[in-house]
Amino acid sequence: MCRIAQTKLDEATESHLFLEEYQRVMSAFNTYHSKIISSHIEDSLDMEHDLVAYFCAEFGFHESFPIYSGGLGILAGDHCKAASDLGVLL
Repeated sequence: MCRIAQTKLDEATESHLFLEEYQRVMSAFNTYHSKIISSHIEDSLDMEHDLVAYFCAEFGFHESFPIYSGGLGILAGDHCKAASDLGVLL
């Protein structure tokens, strides 16, 4: 299950340990997203005018809406991660 009680969330907002960990994770996330775009991407794409689209036959919206088996959805996630690593905005 991917659910958490509201009381647990409320408790977390009062926990200094949780908030410190949250800030550490967010700092790492922001640093990751502020990396300079790879030069070979700049050479192959005009970031002002080129548009790249990725289409997938399945997506995982929520466990209560099982329209996916996992394979293509996982592949779509891998492609998005690779594009992010290369600095391509999604």
